[in-house]
Amino acid sequence: MPGARATFRRIAVALIDVPEGRLSAARAARVETIAKTSRAIGLLQPVNVEAGEDGRFRLIAGAKRLAALIKAGEAEIDARVIAAGTLDEAGRRLIEIVENLDRQDLTKLERAEHLVALKSAHEVRFPDTKRGGRRGNQHSGGVVRQSEIFAFSQEAAEMTGLSRRAIEVAVQIVSALCEDSKVRLRGSWLEDHQAGLKLLSEQKPAVQGRILDILFASPPEAASVADALALVEGRRLLSTAEKLFASTLGNWSRLSERQRASFLDTHEAAIRAHARARGWFR
Repeated sequence: MPGARATFRRIAVALIDVPEGRLSAARAARVETIAKTSRAIGLLQPVNVEAGEDGRFRLIAGAKRLAALIKAGEAEIDARVIAAGTLDEAGRRLIEIVENLDRQDLTKLERAEHLVALKSAHEVRFPDTKRGGRRGNQHSGGVVRQSEIFAFSQEAAEMTGLSRRAIEVAVQIVSALCEDSKVRLRGSWLEDHQAGLKLLSEQKPAVQGRILDILFASPPEAASVADALALVEGRRLLSTAEKLFASTLGNWSRLSERQRASFLDTHEAAIRAHARARGWFR
């Protein structure tokens, strides 16, 4: 793929074929927005297409932009045209994924799914990364031995600007969510809630289903995955005050010694009064 020959030109939208199996759908609201703005200021970013031997073009990235211009009644579109025979299927997928990852309109679940697809496409094109890439002896100053996902994350972080940990979490979420859960998550608030997705993915498929039953009931029987999990496990839901107390205790354990000292200094009067009342000072 590096060095792929491409030219920028206007082509007829009627000559562009959209393949099946794309990672993100062209949502109606987004298409409508692009259609309206393109009438006013034009298309800000060209679509990516691959030229065919028959004079037609295969869309690689830009389905929403293409749909928007068709909706706006435009006959032509600005395109980055990659020469025929330059790309294989993995190369096409990489362009689609990386362009989508650069956008801000992906939900947390969609972004995670793109990262998993990126892992797969990247390993097809660069098989060494599937075996962990370059490896060294961690006791002799070489590159620390890496797992498959860590090796992928190191490469993908450079391509997407995401941290290795963020990519690892995304891969874990998509890999652990069952297909039924993914279907039910589409279009819900939970699809764009990272912490909730992560906790849900850590449960067995049957428990995932029960959690979603609780969250998506009418009215909902819980407001978060954590609360729904508590109900599934037969635990009592904590009150707001109890949650605040538990959160404070958890945060205290994560504070550094300097931060704890600063907290105690800030609340010195209250601490002294409490200590006297409890008889701590004799």
